[in-house]
Amino acid sequence: FRSGAWKCLYTFDLLPGDLIELLPSTGGEGTCPCDCVLLSGTCVVNEAMLTGESVPQVKEPLVARNGSDSSGAGGEERLSIDKKHKRHIIFGGTKIILTDKTGGSGSAVAPV
Repeated sequence: FRSGAWKCLYTFDLLPGDLIELLPSTGGEGTCPCDCVLLSGTCVVNEAMLTGESVPQVKEPLVARNGSDSSGAGGEERLSIDKKHKRHIIFGGTKIILTDKTGGSGSAVAPV
């Protein structure tokens, strides 16, 4: 999603700030084109090529919260991709097995 409209782009044309729609391919598995944070919908992904773990992982959307940051000093919380927020991150090259968007459109959305 760029400039108010959905467009088909090659991976190398993606820019920071673009929104991407995550869909499994018609064969049942698509590939995530880049690292991203899931904003809406849920995804079932296969991270075996990254972690060696053969069990598919469920990724949930990141929900914005007002409150203190990780230091407790107030402000925004920092994103921790390897700990607290890991269930919201989809890594580039990860196989997307299934997506489900709240509202039933069948897709999930994430920023680049």
